[in-house]
Amino acid sequence: MFGTSYFTGKLISNRGIKFTIYIGICINIVGMSIALSGSEYLNFWVCLFFVGMGWNMMYITASNVIANLPKRIKSVGEGTSNIVISSSFAISTPIAAVIYQYLGWQYVIYFSLLYLVLSLCFAFKIEQSSKMEASELTS
Repeated sequence: MFGTSYFTGKLISNRGIKFTIYIGICINIVGMSIALSGSEYLNFWVCLFFVGMGWNMMYITASNVIANLPKRIKSVGEGTSNIVISSSFAISTPIAAVIYQYLGWQYVIYFSLLYLVLSLCFAFKIEQSSKMEASELTS
């Protein structure tokens, strides 16, 4: 999981923030696909490897975005990020436990995929918003 931290910064500087976020989401989806393919011991560990890598890439990239915010809104961005991350962990952990208890492992993965799809939609929305702003500035 933490091994990706060594090259994520270079990936961000060479390929950009959007590319790195999309790669992180794709790596997470690969991990979820492996988890859906079976519940054997190896599936579990390979899934954790990919999910850890993808999560770390997404987290490092988001931290890079926050670190580069203008000084006047940087503290608001840091606070908002911390609240969103802490709240999502606080909400998703007990929900995943209940889902696992009553519905099983497959549905925990479907629940996780929901978060990835929401992340992907959010990333696309931000990309579209930035393209619209850029086109408004040039016209």
